[in-house]
Amino acid sequence: MIELVFSRDGKPCLRQRMGDTTLTIGRDNDNNIQLTDDDISRKHVKIERKSGRYVITDFSLNGTYLNNQQVKTSDINIGDTLTIGRWTVKVVAADKPPEETVVAHRQPTSVLNFDAQSRMIASEHIALKITTPEGKTRTSYARKTETVIGSQEGSDIEIKDAFVSRKHCRIINRNSRIILMDMGSTNGTYVDNIRVDNVSLPSEGAFRIGKTAIEYKIDRYAEPLRAYAETSLGPMIGASEAMREVFSLVERVASSEATVLVTGESGTGKDLVARLVHQMSHRMDKPFIAVNCGAIPGSIIESQLFGHERGSFTGAVERMAGLIELANGGTLFLDEIGEMPIELQTRLLHVLEAKKIRRLGGKEDIEVDFRLIAATNKDLQKMVANGRFREDLFFRLYVVPVHLKPLRERDGDTPILAEHFIRELSPSGAKAKLTDEAAKKLASHDWPGNVRELKNVIQRAILFSTLDTIGAKDISFAPSGPNIAADNKLDDHERDAIVAALVKNGGVQSKAADDLGIARTTLSAKVLKYGIDVKKCKSG
Repeated sequence: MIELVFSRDGKPCLRQRMGDTTLTIGRDNDNNIQLTDDDISRKHVKIERKSGRYVITDFSLNGTYLNNQQVKTSDINIGDTLTIGRWTVKVVAADKPPEETVVAHRQPTSVLNFDAQSRMIASEHIALKITTPEGKTRTSYARKTETVIGSQEGSDIEIKDAFVSRKHCRIINRNSRIILMDMGSTNGTYVDNIRVDNVSLPSEGAFRIGKTAIEYKIDRYAEPLRAYAETSLGPMIGASEAMREVFSLVERVASSEATVLVTGESGTGKDLVARLVHQMSHRMDKPFIAVNCGAIPGSIIESQLFGHERGSFTGAVERMAGLIELANGGTLFLDEIGEMPIELQTRLLHVLEAKKIRRLGGKEDIEVDFRLIAATNKDLQKMVANGRFREDLFFRLYVVPVHLKPLRERDGDTPILAEHFIRELSPSGAKAKLTDEAAKKLASHDWPGNVRELKNVIQRAILFSTLDTIGAKDISFAPSGPNIAADNKLDDHERDAIVAALVKNGGVQSKAADDLGIARTTLSAKVLKYGIDVKKCKSG
């Protein structure tokens, strides 16, 4: 992995770690890195990862230079130097990121659902009535998804019986399905006087280990959601009670199989929640497949999700496994689920019920096992009322709702997030400090772009602060809403560039967006803004 260190007039100002995501640099505030100098183009350059290589593509008027040679497209490597206007960008090896404390739930339980109104979490555990060889009885609870029973001190459930091994057996509760596994014990685990190694059990019954009899049954219970004690969980940071409740809910639900629906405005961190749930689940070593339902053209989204057989439609020259199939064993994250076409919602519902898919043009069903997480910034209940979202699918998704409040409603989060981004984005060995005036300016802003906007604001402030402190004058906010003073001349240039890219690519917005170095969703918004007729672009 590489890191880009931005310097101006010989002073290192900003570092940007490069992962697998595409990075755009330019004067427009839609860029990942915004450089506002006059000699920087609105969309100046794009850096992306392709087949393990980092590739730079120039879109500018004044050029981009790699090791003092002007380039249009080229690989970049550690040790290279880019020149973009007055800015020098050094390509260096990325430092190892600080370890994030992301652990499985301290006591992972089987969460069934979460009632957002009452703030109650419904869970289940296995109640065990244990009868010792001496005839004494006690009740214990297997609250974890996997509970080890044995004579060893520190076992989840400790049994004092000379005929019970140190780690005798494991009882698993997954999705209300109980599995009993012998762990290589000396004297065996017995159900109905039959020695078993690995067996599925009914929801109520009995088994024996050594000379100890154990009766069990599934019990369901509810408890109030309590705010997390710490101000961070993995990559997520927040001191507000609202965010600490989110941390607690994420930690509780991660180890279960319950479907999670993440809601909130754009920029609040819905994708972070989805990835964190996966990383803290028992599926963490399996695939995490993220699908942006709003970024895939409606004409191909079905094929992308379900896959297709060779010859199933024009252009299907070979068999392709769909994204749902690729998520088998792991987690499927459907971002912007509210953008999914209604007819596709029906197919998705069938997959969730049957746990099977069929590729386009296929004749056989394929079994799939995945954990579903969905996210949206839309009000799905209103969409259901308007007939734009299936009610039965909504209830399938609305099992554990995780709502992320906008940053303006999260008291105390802005300062600690700002400090976090300053540490993350400052060059190694350097750390700017916020003045009191700068902190007040940040606190008074209403943050329509939420945490994503805050990170961009801090990024700009680090780039343009001339001292080791960030003052109020270094804090600038991107214009938004109806009060934007549009530069008509620049808008005309942008509109012309978009039309040219669409014509070149036969009206295919994803390809045009790639050529322009912007996200497809950004291009779609600008198509609407300028009233561009995409159909006319198809015909040239």
